[in-house]
Amino acid sequence: MQFSEMHFSEEASRKLGQMKGRTGLTPNILARIGFCRAGGAGDP
Repeated sequence: MQFSEMHFSEEASRKLGQMKGRTGLTPNILARIGFCRAGGAGDP
């Protein structure tokens, strides 16, 4: 599966911006991590 572009709500963008301030990670990387973690793969 390949995505070329994803759109987020203003609230999600705001929260990603806040997380960037706390972690130093860009909103792009944070969104990718969140998307992967929500993929349904259960904890081992």
